[in-house]
Amino acid sequence: MFNQVSLDIGTAVDDSGGVPITFKMRERLRHGVSVSAAYSSDLGGSGGVTWTERNVFGNAEQLSLAARVINLGGSSTTGVGYDTSAKYLMPDFGRRDQSLQFAVGALKQSLQAYDQTARTTGVTLSRKISSVWSVSVGGATTNERIIQENTMIQGTTPIPGSKLIPGTNVVLADVTRNYTLMAVPLNVALDTTNLASPLEDPRRGMRASLSVTPTLALAHPNAKFIISQINVAGYFDLNHVLPTDPGRTVLAARALAGLAEGAGEFSLPPDQRFYAGGSGTIRGYRYQAVGPALPDGTPIGGTAIRAGSLELRQRFGTNFGAAVFVDAGEVTANLNAVPDAVPDTLRIGAGVGVRYYTPIGPIRFDVAVPTQRRRANYYTVPGAPAPGCVKSTPGRPSPACGDDAFEIYIGLGQAF
Repeated sequence: MFNQVSLDIGTAVDDSGGVPITFKMRERLRHGVSVSAAYSSDLGGSGGVTWTERNVFGNAEQLSLAARVINLGGSSTTGVGYDTSAKYLMPDFGRRDQSLQFAVGALKQSLQAYDQTARTTGVTLSRKISSVWSVSVGGATTNERIIQENTMIQGTTPIPGSKLIPGTNVVLADVTRNYTLMAVPLNVALDTTNLASPLEDPRRGMRASLSVTPTLALAHPNAKFIISQINVAGYFDLNHVLPTDPGRTVLAARALAGLAEGAGEFSLPPDQRFYAGGSGTIRGYRYQAVGPALPDGTPIGGTAIRAGSLELRQRFGTNFGAAVFVDAGEVTANLNAVPDAVPDTLRIGAGVGVRYYTPIGPIRFDVAVPTQRRRANYYTVPGAPAPGCVKSTPGRPSPACGDDAFEIYIGLGQAF
């Protein structure tokens, strides 16, 4: 609501021993428009605009309307998509430090792992417990249509639009499923970074969150499952061990673990499974490329994930900085129900980046490489005449067998 808040303390003491304090407040502009843009070589480019009304009914209610174009190119995408949303936030709902948010959205994305078109609704009650702890609980519904290459259909006669793996009786085919998801997300968060502004880089402290989401998926078959995920990031200012000024050299570490319980890998909707690879988990590998895959390289996701990152950040002068990082992780699943599926092992990516610091955060440019690059003949089919990729069905390009030589990530703000 306010752009600036300051106070003046009087110098003359009154009869009670106190001095007058005058608060000066400058209101923010009631309406705001922001634009965003990002690029990575795996997800391609994205760009969007957000319109915000900051005082809808005079009690600091906030309405935000956002629209983004996503998946403009990229090695992990198969078409252009969109991400739109409308959010209405009511601060101090029922009591101080408690807010209620309503949200609706629409999403379309075409990825190598699956194609998704979804409509979402949600309500979230958030409460700040202390200066460092906060909790939230809500309800969410998703109606979605997902097209994913089937796990593998056994048979000697290919069905229309399918492909037969050479030398086997295994058939791959795209399958369309409609899901209605009803979830109750619960979240607990800790933030001890003590930043005056979210635009600042964390130099010390930690950020951690634990989320537990019981979900009912109405489809064929129906499924009940619980997805649990924990994220921890720590920041260490090295000025106490190195001859450097505070905030100039920072070591950042991140850990992620997740588990889906109550449903098998293939009774989970594809968008609820775990995938790794990309800027959010393991840089150097394509988005969703780390994890179990079909023989043609299509990611199928898993029921468990673990990943970690270590990044050294160094400032130079006023506006420039650099980073050196290493990421590692894996996605696991029960592959017994997937004939000839390719399992996954621990993958490690490493890279370097440059930063240009602006008043609204650092502009980030990272280049990362896979340390265990899978070559073009990585995906082999038992019994096939020769190892190699299987050509895709018409209209759905097959993922490139193996990994790209490097990945590029450009955006605003640190990776974590």
